[in-house]
Amino acid sequence: MKRLSTIATLGIAIITGALGFATPASADLTFTLGQSNCCGSGPFATVFLDDISTGVVDVTVTLINPPSSGITNTGLTSFVFNNSVALTSSDVSGLTAGFAWATTIKGDGAGTFGYGFDCTVAGCGSGGNSPNPGPLEFTLTAAGLSSATFTANAVSGDKGGNYFGVDICYLADENGCTATGMTWTSKLPECTTDCGDQPPSAPEPASLALLAAGLIAAGVSRRTMRTRA
Repeated sequence: MKRLSTIATLGIAIITGALGFATPASADLTFTLGQSNCCGSGPFATVFLDDISTGVVDVTVTLINPPSSGITNTGLTSFVFNNSVALTSSDVSGLTAGFAWATTIKGDGAGTFGYGFDCTVAGCGSGGNSPNPGPLEFTLTAAGLSSATFTANAVSGDKGGNYFGVDICYLADENGCTATGMTWTSKLPECTTDCGDQPPSAPEPASLALLAAGLIAAGVSRRTMRTRA
């Protein structure tokens, strides 16, 4: 039996990818915090999620200064987040000095969250008098964990639907913080690297399938012509 032409073989490969048989890559995601109960609209900070390996995610919280002059210790949880995977303090490594796993979570206007970190007196002082400029970094390791398991919190009344929150010092000057308060994001993240096998600019599966069908037809036609000759 004669083999299919190179063109037809390429068409089959494209169809295989279009139907989803290719192995998806991890997704590195960046969330931008642009909402607040204290300080108008941002952006105030970014949260970067980096899939290191299966079940291992690096998290980096970076303030945008101005307007955010530091992470504070005001009675709110300094950094809050949710995850569909159950987490404990033993799942945390590489935590930035001056921060500790929070046992009580208070997200204020951002809603209710399941997890967080407090900036300690050593890391942030008390109130807004010694804000920590960051970044806040840590690694989480747990079965089933990935960047995709970080989820928005539940909506209750006019609160919720948010992914992350950070308690900030707003526009500090020689007299201290102009304001302090929680900032958060309800917006979907931006995929920055390793965005999978079909980035936004790639053709949709249906388009790929049509292209592949044409390639296979061309390959079969060429084989038929050679047979007749």
